[in-house]
Amino acid sequence: MPALASLLPVEAIRHISPCEENGRKVQVALDEVIAQVVSDLGIIPDKRAKVLLCVEGPHDLQFLKRINGILRQENEDVVDVFSDPRVAMVVLAAYLREWVNEHYLRNLNLPEVHIYDRDEEKAGKFKYQGAHDAVNARGDGSVSFLTGKREMENYLHLDAINEAMNAAVPAPFSSS
Repeated sequence: MPALASLLPVEAIRHISPCEENGRKVQVALDEVIAQVVSDLGIIPDKRAKVLLCVEGPHDLQFLKRINGILRQENEDVVDVFSDPRVAMVVLAAYLREWVNEHYLRNLNLPEVHIYDRDEEKAGKFKYQGAHDAVNARGDGSVSFLTGKREMENYLHLDAINEAMNAAVPAPFSSS
């Protein structure tokens, strides 16, 4: 079914779901509805995808979603990577090294952007240093980044933490 759907123009796809009123609800698979079609079929949205954004886990994805929203509030020219059909998200999770080493997404012929946390250092390298180096060595337009901090969440400003926690967290090296 996913292969058949990928051959159709997006505007020709319909999403049918149960509905109490008449037994079913039929929607044209545009914009927000296409996300449900993708989820149900387990496919990349459609041929509009031009790049894969690969992260370690779901928390990284949620962090990027919030940061992307904040950046867009400040500058409307910033691409909304979570609604732009040219970007497809991939959470690599516990099998990150296998995804990279086996290059499972190769047949999609899309460049991949990998963002990894700078987790624990081992023998002079970071946890995902090998995967990072492998992606950057591919020569297919893919690129990998290691964050400068241990986790993406470490980029939160103290004011944002205080606001969210509704508490007074003292700044580092505070005199109080």
